[in-house]
Amino acid sequence: LHDDAVTVTGNKVNGIGDKYNPDVYLDWRLGETPETPYAQVASILSPKGLWSADHRGDGTASIAVVSNAPSAKKFRGRFPYGPPSPSAVARLARCWDFRDPAQDPENESTWKFTKNPVVQLAWHECFNQYGNLLDWRKTILPVFDMWCEEADVCDELVPIAAGGTERRYECNGYSTTERDPKVFRNSIMAAMDGWTCERGDGALLVVAGKFREKYVATLTD
Repeated sequence: LHDDAVTVTGNKVNGIGDKYNPDVYLDWRLGETPETPYAQVASILSPKGLWSADHRGDGTASIAVVSNAPSAKKFRGRFPYGPPSPSAVARLARCWDFRDPAQDPENESTWKFTKNPVVQLAWHECFNQYGNLLDWRKTILPVFDMWCEEADVCDELVPIAAGGTERRYECNGYSTTERDPKVFRNSIMAAMDGWTCERGDGALLVVAGKFREKYVATLTD
């Protein structure tokens, strides 16, 4: 909540001194289909006709925070930064890694969490319900080797100044339903200094940011 790491008992936030204490509740869903509704939110808002148990958020990760407003005298101590605003670090979307023969594009249970930007891009373009929902057979398969090569480029271990290595490119972030699909796509592309172009047959070309001679051409008169 804000910059404070908090713990919960059940779904009740354990206060930090006077902060968030008492009666602040935090719950979350990982986006199963069908998802479990937030019973506490529904019980508060359903009498007003604003929310019900049918508001589940299938396929969408979410966080719910419920808090009772204290008196004006106690508000500053309980909520020094205003009403509690949640954030999270989580391993969320599972993506189809086309390089792994054990993963089936038609069976999400075989997919895995990944930080690879190219694999994430394929998921966003073809499978993300808030993405472009392109046909993976037309988008990826005609240039399958290219997608595999660029995903491998992102996974290459490169030395870092402090010593040791890390993968060339990783993407960590999230998107919401309030953003246009191209905003999420541009974020993924920026994470790998990438480039894409849609071919005439609908195939999507992709290149991750690594210099390679085969992409060099000479322009003459």
